[in-house]
Amino acid sequence: MTHLAPTAEQFAAFRALPFDEPIEMLNLLKFRETPDYPDDHEFAGRDWSGADAYHHYLAQAGKVTAKLGLDII
Repeated sequence: MTHLAPTAEQFAAFRALPFDEPIEMLNLLKFRETPDYPDDHEFAGRDWSGADAYHHYLAQAGKVTAKLGLDII
């Protein structure tokens, strides 16, 4: 399994949450030993683990999420 698929009822409950209250989200991650970038990707061939690639992604995503008022902890 690579993802979870909420039921229609679960998604409706999520959509019904108030917009003015914070929510929390938990991501459970499993990393590849090495990232699976296409050959022409700018990071292909780097000596990174899957976790290294994810940490690079988090550093970039953090710049965007901070502007939206979101915290990654």
